[in-house]
Amino acid sequence: DTLYVDKADISAFTPEFCKYSKLKELYILNQTTTVLPQGIENMNELKGMYVESSRQSAFDNILRRLPEDTKLERLHFNSSQLSYIPESIRKLSNLKELDLSANQKLSSLPGVFSHLKKLETLNIGVCGFTEFPKILFEIKTLKSVRIDGNNITDVGCTFENSPFKEISFFSNPLSEESLVLIENTMPEV
Repeated sequence: DTLYVDKADISAFTPEFCKYSKLKELYILNQTTTVLPQGIENMNELKGMYVESSRQSAFDNILRRLPEDTKLERLHFNSSQLSYIPESIRKLSNLKELDLSANQKLSSLPGVFSHLKKLETLNIGVCGFTEFPKILFEIKTLKSVRIDGNNITDVGCTFENSPFKEISFFSNPLSEESLVLIENTMPEV
């Protein structure tokens, strides 16, 4: 059900392997290549994909090749030099958990992010955010947000009508005004 690929040549996986694979979880670690297994779009049972230490082009390639009806619920693409989120993120309609942490060039989320209607957990810690991404208020299922280790000084909003149950701003240089605003409108911070 689970496959770990660490520093191996993932392009060696055949389309037949992917087509008949019953994998539910795929871990692709320490890949400097942008080549993905041919037929990855046919892994119909895949629920979780975890990619670490990769590149922007690999992320773009994965999103482009996943089918519109993907069952993917968990996507971790951390420490991978992401600088933007492509519009094709919208096809991940079943996504519940997204970890984009440690992508230090990532500083904004696109408007289509609001299409992730089932998203419950988001980690954008240790990225390049300088302000809280307001688009997150549009995702009514979002319960947990980690935005630790960014460079946010002013949150610029209140959280009293937000869907969030938990939000973490640790290691941000928040102003005193922002700290008070968070404390008064988000008691579980």
